[in-house]
This record gives sequence, C-alpha cells and structure tokens, in this order.
Amino acid sequence: MVGAMLAGVGVAGSAFVFGKPPLRVASAQSETDVADGGEDGEFPGPVGSATPTPSPTIEYTPTLTATVVPTETPVPTPLPARVFDWETNDDDNPLNGYFQPDRGWIPGLVDDESWNRGVPTYSFGGAVWYGQNVMEGTARYRGLSLENYVDGVSLMAPSDIGETVWMRRPGHPWEGPYLVVDCAQINHHFAAVYYAREIVEVGWTTAIRWGMVDEFANVYKWRLDDIEVFKGVRPPLDDPGIPVDYRGWWLSQVTFQPNPEVWADPE
Repeated sequence: MVGAMLAGVGVAGSAFVFGKPPLRVASAQSETDVADGGEDGEFPGPVGSATPTPSPTIEYTPTLTATVVPTETPVPTPLPARVFDWETNDDDNPLNGYFQPDRGWIPGLVDDESWNRGVPTYSFGGAVWYGQNVMEGTARYRGLSLENYVDGVSLMAPSDIGETVWMRRPGHPWEGPYLVVDCAQINHHFAAVYYAREIVEVGWTTAIRWGMVDEFANVYKWRLDDIEVFKGVRPPLDDPGIPVDYRGWWLSQVTFQPNPEVWADPE
C-alpha cells in the first residue's frame, strides 16, 4: 500500500499528504425566503394570519447544577518540593535523582518498563528537530533504510524503533510515511517528556519543510506543539478519534529504578 502511494508520486522521499473530504453542511432556507414566498414560489408564504393568542406565563425555579472542575493531568511522584542545584546532589548516583542543566531536576532514573513503553497508536505532543544529517546517520548506524520514507524520526521508547508513523501539524493534512530510527536515552526520557513535552524529534529536512529552520541553519522555531502522531503502515484516512496526550499518559504511569537511598525532604 505504501509502495503504491510512493510510486504514484514518482519522487522517492517526497511528502505525502492526505486531506479530509469536503464538509457537507445542510443548508436551510432563510426566514426572508419563507416570508416572501420562497425561491421561485417553491415555499409560498401564508395566505392570512390569525390573531395570536397570548401564551400563559410559566414561572419556574432554575435547577442549580454542580460546577464542573477540570481534571488535571496527573504528575509523577516523587518530585522533590525543594529547589535543587549543583551542590545538592553530587554523589554521581542517578538513582538518587540528578540535575539536568538545560531542563531541571530529575527525580530518578526511569526503569526499563517505563523507557520501553511505546507511544499509543494515536497521540500528540511537542516536536523538536535533529541537526543536519544526524537522522540519516542514525538510520545507517542501525542498519535501517529511509528509502520510500519521507524522513526518519525519533520517538521516546526504544520499542518503537522500526515502526512506521504518520504526522499531522495543526491546520495541515497527514503526511508520511516516516520511519522511527531512534529513541530518547534512558537518562533523558523523563526530562524530554516532563520539561520539553516531547513526543517526537524530526529530521533536518522535515524541520526545513515545517519552517523550523532553513537551509542556512537559521533557527525559527525550536519546537512545535500539538503534533499528532499516528502509528501504522497506512495513514488514518478516516477519523482516528481523539488523540492521547502523550505527556499526561506517560507521566501517569512512569516508575523509577529502585533507589537504595531515600531522600528525606527537610522541613
């Protein structure tokens, strides 16, 4: 199926986009048309009018409804309440938690189960980009070919390497296929999801096409939000439903490697 679509375009590596069918909206005749007899006399107006009878006044007491309080996305625990700096944890033990300079405090090293938990079939999150030739080099290192793919991408979990995905930016149609060739490092996974809200990292050519950078390495956007990711060999030609918020989904079930030393949060 994917090969047939690629052959139809005739340029290997070109982006495929799939739009939605036009929206049919049932039209209704205006009140003016009805009053003046309709269009071409199709809906003639009333011949005469009767004297209206006043409607009785109905008194009622409104029923009070409970205020709906939105449910917040669960956040992982433990996140220390105090602020950490370089001097706070200098024991070089990531199980104790560690500080990532460009992100913030990381409460511990995620376990293998959390690291390997692949993205849901249909989810959304933020997208950042790889430098020039990095995605292609990563694919070659892993023995993966990007032939017949628009580009390579990196998802968070190593279990997703080798999967085919399709992506959609807000206001744009689906495009792909993309091949997953990389994943987050285990010690970067929590920060990428919690602080950067990432779901995917795209290649340089995709970043250019999306207006994040240009061919002269000028940077316009470090990240794009609300990028939808659909995992499958074929694009979601029909309505795939409601996408899962990857950040909230992953953080609600993340677990960490056992820590022999428990940090006590001082008063």
